[in-house]
Amino acid sequence: MNLLTLNKPTNPKRTLLCLHHVGGNANVFRDLAKNVECDGVETFAISLPGRLPKTANLIVKDIHTIVEMAYDLIRENKEKLRLDTNPLVLFGHSLGGMIGYELTKKMDLIGTIKVERLILSAITNPKSLTEMNSKANNPHHKKTNGDLEEYLQSIGGLPAGVDPSMLKVMLPTMKGDYEAFETYNCLDFEPKTGKLVQCPITAFVATGDVSVSEAMMTPWEGYTLPGQFEIFHVGGSHFYITEDPHRRAMYGTLILTLSQTPILTRTITANRAMFGKLKTLC
Repeated sequence: MNLLTLNKPTNPKRTLLCLHHVGGNANVFRDLAKNVECDGVETFAISLPGRLPKTANLIVKDIHTIVEMAYDLIRENKEKLRLDTNPLVLFGHSLGGMIGYELTKKMDLIGTIKVERLILSAITNPKSLTEMNSKANNPHHKKTNGDLEEYLQSIGGLPAGVDPSMLKVMLPTMKGDYEAFETYNCLDFEPKTGKLVQCPITAFVATGDVSVSEAMMTPWEGYTLPGQFEIFHVGGSHFYITEDPHRRAMYGTLILTLSQTPILTRTITANRAMFGKLKTLC
């Protein structure tokens, strides 16, 4: 597991730590980092183990272990992340969203690292994911390579005509990530860490996402304190964070969300709004 620095603002005011989707890596957030840099948002990302062919045997297949490893990595890099001076925001997309949620609860429980805001992108709520996992007859991590490739293309996770040699390298990592995702059970965590996070939750749902709907994301309102949840729409597929112009439309709203008065001092109810205009890059 690696921590990558994605930008270097002249005057860093806030730390944004990103967590990627199944089969992804930290580089998926480089464009986001470039767009928030001039607003003083210092951006880092965690790459899960097993992203390279020579490290495929290091793939971690359960969220428990991933959360423990991520917490240790953050604690060891506390100075680099400026956690003593700058607010910490977690941004998790898909699998990264569930990791971010459980990681936030762990940090709440221990109390030495405070999360200012949890941003969740394209990830269903813990109860629904647990129920889906318990009923899955043919989980993705047990599919044949051909069936998994077909599914990934259907949700925008693979470009058409991907190089077969590249796909051969990618699929074991994807299956390992999917196993972590598809064996997740929120009840394994709740006896120790509870259900609620102690910070606001901002959710992003893509209107063209065929795997995660708005109805699957709005229940996240019940996983934070009353009045601490907001949800926004963006165009694109489940992988909108790799798609222009959808991801660029999101950046403007993300910047505005981070620059607002902390949501704990405001009364916020779940709302639906289209994303704000993209700010001009500095």
